[in-house]
Amino acid sequence: MDRVSRFQNALQQQDVPELDSLHLWPELDHMGRPIVVAGNNALVAKLIRRDGRHVAFRLVDNSTVGGDWLLRHTALQQRLTAGIRQRIPAGIRVVRGTSFSGVVHPEDDGRAGSPTAAVAMEWVEGPTLMQTVDRAARAGNSAVLRALSKALTECITGLATESFVHGDITAHNLIVRPDGKLIIIDLDTAAWQGSPLGPGGSGSPGYRHPTATLAGEVRDEFATLVLQTSLMVLAEDPDLRRSFGDPISATDGGLVFSAWDLQGPEASPAFAEAFDRVSGEALVLLRRLVQ
Repeated sequence: MDRVSRFQNALQQQDVPELDSLHLWPELDHMGRPIVVAGNNALVAKLIRRDGRHVAFRLVDNSTVGGDWLLRHTALQQRLTAGIRQRIPAGIRVVRGTSFSGVVHPEDDGRAGSPTAAVAMEWVEGPTLMQTVDRAARAGNSAVLRALSKALTECITGLATESFVHGDITAHNLIVRPDGKLIIIDLDTAAWQGSPLGPGGSGSPGYRHPTATLAGEVRDEFATLVLQTSLMVLAEDPDLRRSFGDPISATDGGLVFSAWDLQGPEASPAFAEAFDRVSGEALVLLRRLVQ
């Protein structure tokens, strides 16, 4: 049984103290199973509150994420600036308990009571940036792609102004709200003014500088440049998405450029095609990206 099935089974138990204490119940799909999304380091269940609002319950695999996860997310519950709060999920709350330890640690027989880190937060409605870009590019909708570029600038610039560093920006951890604004999720590596830890991790390969040695805030700048360049290139030639982009199911996949392209742009067919097909702002961004 895979970890998604184990999590669904655990959510369907009659007595789950962590969820009962928060008055939350699993949202079910058309087959009557709890809705669960699997990520690299976590499983996320879509839960529902008494008032009908949805909550994301994120169960973290401590063996992968590391011991700083609890400290970082506990601090995220505290007072943050309004500029940060409007660009991350609301209502972040760390949940302590042992009911789900067997989901991410199936070797645990339940008697040791090993704690499992989890967090409840707003379920952000909307597709990922990757999903939205893929759909717009396939439809040849350059206006949407340019609007997404502006929304990305607003989101990331707003966070940087508040000294918030995400540390692992990708097209998969940005959600497009119904109003077109972006919100950033997966805060496992985040840091901000007064946070107990600095930025964690090293970023995802398709968004990481080839040297992989950049400080957190510069890492965010480079990942944002990759996204901005990709969006403006696709706005001029949406077919480049079909030719070179990763499928939306690829873990932290690229909109146009892969980790291999970033490592050797001079030998990259994606960069060669992009340089041949675009001009203006897209060309300026391409030149910055390969410097």
